[in-house]
Amino acid sequence: MESGDSLAGIGTKPGIRWELIAQANKITAPLVIKPGQKLTILAKTTGGAYTPPPFPNGLAPGRSSPSAKGLQQVLKVRTAA
Repeated sequence: MESGDSLAGIGTKPGIRWELIAQANKITAPLVIKPGQKLTILAKTTGGAYTPPPFPNGLAPGRSSPSAKGLQQVLKVRTAA
């Protein structure tokens, strides 16, 4: 780090939010960093493709809407598990 660097500026090149840099280095308010200070910058991960959860039985896109009673019943079963 050099004089004048900021967490936001440091995070710009690798595309990492300054909040994550502060958290990884246990830097709290007033968020002061010093020239020569070594920081841990976590690698940016791509994650994976998002896979939505399956629809509960009786519910599926493109089908007619279930009655409110049927939907409530499905939700009760899901939340009780």
